[in-house]
Amino acid sequence: MTVRITLLPDKTTKRVRMKPGMDGFGLLKELSINPENVIILRDDRPIPVDAKIGPDDDLKVIRVVSGG
Repeated sequence: MTVRITLLPDKTTKRVRMKPGMDGFGLLKELSINPENVIILRDDRPIPVDAKIGPDDDLKVIRVVSGG
């Protein structure tokens, strides 16, 4: 299955081949992204990182920056 991902704020778009039934953790692992530093959006709504990713999903991964 192929999933299209837009990485923000870079606005980089990637297509990632994933195994059926993979969740957000698996996706982030494929992209070498720490799940504690991002929010995954599907249809512009946040989803938990343990949510299953469906075939042909169009996702956005937003890098979150915090500090004091």
